[in-house]
Amino acid sequence: MIADLHCHSNISDGILSPTELVQVAKKNSIDLLSLTDHDSVDGLKEAKKIADKLNIQFLTGIEISTIWQKKPIHIVGLNFNPDDRIMQEGLKKLINSRQNRAIKIAKKIENLGLSGVLERVSILAGNKNISRTHFATYLIEQKKCNTMQEAFDKYLADNKRCCVPLLSVDLSDAVGWIKNAGGVAVVAHPMRYKMTMSWLNHLCQDFKNLGGDGIEVISGRTNEQDIKTATNLCVDYDFKASIGSDFHNPKNKFVYLGMNKKLPKKLTPIWQDML
Repeated sequence: MIADLHCHSNISDGILSPTELVQVAKKNSIDLLSLTDHDSVDGLKEAKKIADKLNIQFLTGIEISTIWQKKPIHIVGLNFNPDDRIMQEGLKKLINSRQNRAIKIAKKIENLGLSGVLERVSILAGNKNISRTHFATYLIEQKKCNTMQEAFDKYLADNKRCCVPLLSVDLSDAVGWIKNAGGVAVVAHPMRYKMTMSWLNHLCQDFKNLGGDGIEVISGRTNEQDIKTATNLCVDYDFKASIGSDFHNPKNKFVYLGMNKKLPKKLTPIWQDML
């Protein structure tokens, strides 16, 4: 089975619409897919509709920005009820936070000598959640840079001149929303946080105590050593294993839907009891 349980559409910071993303998944022979937009479930119905037509098994998904021990940790929720009241109330707060951040980023970009930034970026976003990707597109349009990577490296990445930190929820809150909505909670790309093994173990233990279900063992261009480390964490904490490309942009030749390596055979796939 080819599974991809971590990818993004233009509902958050991806390039493709939910429909286009599922169509690419079909082209890439994906059997099981989850759309995990940042702090939003708005694209799930559209994605599910086309997935059903194309005979792709589909799981509801989301990627929630959280804080744990003053560190940013992303949590993927899978196979939950997106209409759950508690989750909807929590996501509304996060969306409001993203909107406020967009206003602040726009003001910083205007200090580069540009005007009407927020109005133009809102059009680029199609009145959906405005992300840094939309600002990067705008900066390219205004010839302030040539590529998405350059836009982030010069202006939008963490600690750069136009970056504004995103308000995140506590790890325990995000896990609670997902579990309350009947889903499973997964630590996204655990090896990208550049933690020591001591900190990784601390995170896994706290996540386990909160009711967390698994971690992403395979994520995008995960190398063999990271896969080995994540595999050992799964075994040590009795976690199930997830897999996802973290796909955003079809122009990125290094990360594409379904590109993932296979999970180690000794691990239990996160989807085992869902299908």
